[in-house]
Amino acid sequence: MRFENPDGRVVLVSDISARPVSVLCAIGNPDRFVSDLRKAGLQPAQVHALRDHDRLDAGNLLVDLPLELPVVVTAKDWVKLKERHDLESRQIVIAVQELELTPSDEFRRRLAAKLHEVLTQTN
Repeated sequence: MRFENPDGRVVLVSDISARPVSVLCAIGNPDRFVSDLRKAGLQPAQVHALRDHDRLDAGNLLVDLPLELPVVVTAKDWVKLKERHDLESRQIVIAVQELELTPSDEFRRRLAAKLHEVLTQTN
């Protein structure tokens, strides 16, 4: 997991791990997200989890989140939040979860066979 500020610059974990953070998310498994943040070294003090795919446009969305704490959001949720004008006074930290997939040998074998089949049919 890496962290960015709204203009895309990297935020070091050491810059945000010394104090508690608020978490705002509208994802399917907010508990896992919070657990991942803890594993990364953050201290989620307050979590405002909404239902998955919430539009995040409620006028009182941030009312319960302390102004002095950074607000950590998912990259998915940042897409919906970035147009809000009430975020200007807040330190927003975007958590970007990275995923690396390695195809199994069986998948590679089947893909190679299918590609061979398609290529030999068209020639």
